[in-house]
Amino acid sequence: MPKENLTKKFVHTIKQRILNGEYKIGDSFPPLRKLAQEFECSRSVINVGIARLEEQGYLLVQKRQKTITNDFINRGSLDTVKDMALCQNCKLRKKAAKDILEARLLIELKSVKDAAANPQDLEELFEVIEREEKLVKENSKDYHKLAEYDFKFHYRLIKMSGNMVYFAVMNSFKDTALEMTKIFYKNNIERFKEYVEKHRLIADAISQKDGERAAEILEEILTHGEKLYKIFND
Repeated sequence: MPKENLTKKFVHTIKQRILNGEYKIGDSFPPLRKLAQEFECSRSVINVGIARLEEQGYLLVQKRQKTITNDFINRGSLDTVKDMALCQNCKLRKKAAKDILEARLLIELKSVKDAAANPQDLEELFEVIEREEKLVKENSKDYHKLAEYDFKFHYRLIKMSGNMVYFAVMNSFKDTALEMTKIFYKNNIERFKEYVEKHRLIADAISQKDGERAAEILEEILTHGEKLYKIFND
């Protein structure tokens, strides 16, 4: 197996062990020799992997090369939160999902008000809605496609705000948020029609520069969707 693939395998496996609690915060990391034997690779592969895990906030290399499991929850990055949202550790997954949903709500509410204050690229937003409405008419049961277009609508709203930081944060969560949306529609597919109708109302409010109305409708569907998502994941 190529060296890079071995490194990726090592990083992925160790990351999952940390997220699942096999390696607890503050635990000393196994010796390089032992890890090299387990993964059937060279120590150089292990060293590169450890460096990547340290960069991502999972490990902390102390003086004299002592390595411990880092407090990845409080010292990690957006990528760490993404890993947590999709991991097998139920407690971490729920915590990450909750925090992502709350952050998304704050960003989108501010974004829709900014978009309404200076409406631009409305045609692209209405194009997404028209495609959603077509899926409703077709009575599509393809929850992957429904999730994709639902996410496109919200993604477009944030882009319309003109705030590069909001857009960058949403970009960092794009894959995770889309996966969460797919899980939602897999179990609540009947809600798609209702939400598309709300999307149309939001776009109309933006076109009329009524940011408060647009934010009110948006908060209603995001809060409702969050409740349903949490019920399913409890």
